[in-house]
Amino acid sequence: MNNDHQPPRDHQPALAREIEVSGEHEGRRLDKYLRAELKGVPASLLFRLLRKGKVRVNDRRAQPNYRLEAGDVLRLPPMQVQADLPPPTLSRSLLQRIDQSVVHEDERLLIINKPADVAVHVGTGVSGGVIEALRQLRPELPDLELVHRLDRDTSGLLIVAKTPSILRHLQQLLREEGSLDRRYLALVHGSWPDRLRHVDAALQRTDTGVRVGPDGQDSLTRFSVRRRIGEDATLVQAQLVTGRKHQIRVHAQYSGHPIAGDPKYGDERFNQQLQRLGAPQMFLHASELRIPLPEGDTLKVTAPMPPAWDRVLHRLKTGGSRDRNPDGDKSRGRNKNQNQSKDNQLNGRKPRGARPARPKATTPGNARRDRNSGSGDSSSRASRGSTPHNGHPARDARGGNSPRGGDRRNVESQRPRRPRRRR
Repeated sequence: MNNDHQPPRDHQPALAREIEVSGEHEGRRLDKYLRAELKGVPASLLFRLLRKGKVRVNDRRAQPNYRLEAGDVLRLPPMQVQADLPPPTLSRSLLQRIDQSVVHEDERLLIINKPADVAVHVGTGVSGGVIEALRQLRPELPDLELVHRLDRDTSGLLIVAKTPSILRHLQQLLREEGSLDRRYLALVHGSWPDRLRHVDAALQRTDTGVRVGPDGQDSLTRFSVRRRIGEDATLVQAQLVTGRKHQIRVHAQYSGHPIAGDPKYGDERFNQQLQRLGAPQMFLHASELRIPLPEGDTLKVTAPMPPAWDRVLHRLKTGGSRDRNPDGDKSRGRNKNQNQSKDNQLNGRKPRGARPARPKATTPGNARRDRNSGSGDSSSRASRGSTPHNGHPARDARGGNSPRGGDRRNVESQRPRRPRRRR
């Protein structure tokens, strides 16, 4: 019975601990270092301890983005850490998708083209992401670490470091604004002005997200128009100079042209329109990387626009629905005309495009005869063999005799003529 009060076997005793940072990890963010060192601790717990100041660096409170220095001493509060924590259970389909998304790999770097609906790491409601999948796929690489992050709804190029040395090098580039060139493709709502080349607006975090505010961090994004999609949308390229959370998304919203499909900062009505057109995701894609390497060379990696974008952009430009496609438009138009023709026949209307009957020509002579006969159709009277009151056969507008005279020209002359315009 007393065993009920003993700690579980798979947990170590909750003890305070101290960690001295080696030179290999100099320059790393505190929160990322802790997540790498304490893999058995939930990320939510680590961030909560950092916000409350329970994690001390050299006996002082430190922010999550604090950059470590060699010799720093970290003091951690008592916490339960699972011993020999098994790796998270990941689906075979996720492992296969991540394995097939590798677009570049060398002895130091691994770059993938991340799918739009995959998280980069484990988190609340997420059992595993890109880094967990790569660690299972590459167990021979124990030092795999994310160099930067992409939002779950963002697709495109993601850098993973294989060694601590290249991780430090790339993180240093991220701190030097613009050194690591990261470019994105984004579909935004409305017509982006050509003159709007950059957005320089400080960003600050809130409990619900990120917003522009005077107390935020300096943030700069460069924009350029790539293609206009009708009057409702524009395909732009966004280049990060700084790298704040949700930077491109908030800067686009701040400019009055939110990113299409953005569930947090987007235009709700425009997003609903895109969903009707079959939009599968948020339209933000990390398309290009230019990475300065330690030896002085530059590695350039590109990822094309997702194929699903092309279909939606075509439908958005043509104003079609998700069922419309370029090959089917003509057949759909023909079917529509055929159905309309049938409806017109049933309703006694002439089909669209049919040649209208030409009215008979009006002359003083036949107008007088029409008034005397009380009918406006002399051709129908002639076809019945009737004659006007003077006893002579009816003559058409050209002076021809009635069709009963047997002259073929007179038969043709019975066709109605267009009235002459009076001047």
